[in-house]
Amino acid sequence: MTTLVGDGPNLPECQQLAIELGIGENVQFVGARSDVHRMLARQDVFVLTSNWEGFPISILEAMGHGLPIVASDVGGVHEAVIDGETGFLIPRGDIDILVGRLRALYQNAELRTRMGINGRKRFADYFTVDIMVRKILGVYEEVIGSR
Repeated sequence: MTTLVGDGPNLPECQQLAIELGIGENVQFVGARSDVHRMLARQDVFVLTSNWEGFPISILEAMGHGLPIVASDVGGVHEAVIDGETGFLIPRGDIDILVGRLRALYQNAELRTRMGINGRKRFADYFTVDIMVRKILGVYEEVIGSR
């Protein structure tokens, strides 16, 4: 079962497309959720296919849960995801590569586990709230000190 979290103006069209493609029974559209951490704990892989992103916190949340990531290589995504190590970066809109990467993860539990462990470690080493706050405060202190 594929679980899609989130909503937006295209949600009804996506739901209809799943039905038209004959995969409606295999896709669960759960809409906007306030319990994403619980949802992530039940998943095997995290996928974020976007045309544009800044620095998506959703990827960090998934890495913190030990999930391998498959994401479009847009915006700041590559700052979090190390291609081939913590997941896979795919060119924006490249469906063939997306399918290939998902298939590789689906067929290889060891790869999923290794990438998930690497992602959790990268999250713990660089992206926890404490680390991010210290980094931001360090920038502020540097700017204030240079005045």
